[in-house]
Amino acid sequence: MKKILFLLTLAAMFLTSCNGNREAMNVARNFLNAYYIDYDFDRARALSTPATHEHMQQWIMVFELTPEELRHLNFSRVVVDDIDIVGTRATVRYRVDNIRRHLLLRQTNGRWLVDMPTEIANNREFSLSHNRPDTGGFASAESRPTRLTRRTEE
Repeated sequence: MKKILFLLTLAAMFLTSCNGNREAMNVARNFLNAYYIDYDFDRARALSTPATHEHMQQWIMVFELTPEELRHLNFSRVVVDDIDIVGTRATVRYRVDNIRRHLLLRQTNGRWLVDMPTEIANNREFSLSHNRPDTGGFASAESRPTRLTRRTEE
């Protein structure tokens, strides 16, 4: 009888763990697609903590001010590779157009939310940047300098 009870408890814990993994993965996928692919920042906000909203704000402002000029930053694909869950915290490893990054999640009131505070923004792997490493961002070292020449009066 003890063995059966133990096995039932173990099975229940396993099923609960799998359901939590699936829920956290779904939140991560939905957030990443909203943020990087669809530019649906309202949907991304609904799936994230207030600390994440601060981290996202600079990119939201840039896209709201100059959406057409920034279309070259479009990402075409997000792939979630793996997730590690420890208690109420999760780390998701993903790729956005083969750029490897990490996403942090936190379970709050039974609900998984993306939790990317501004303090971690300096770490490239945890960045929510829309810059591609191959472009160097807005002001790139690959850019050619503009030379101003003086016109001489004749």
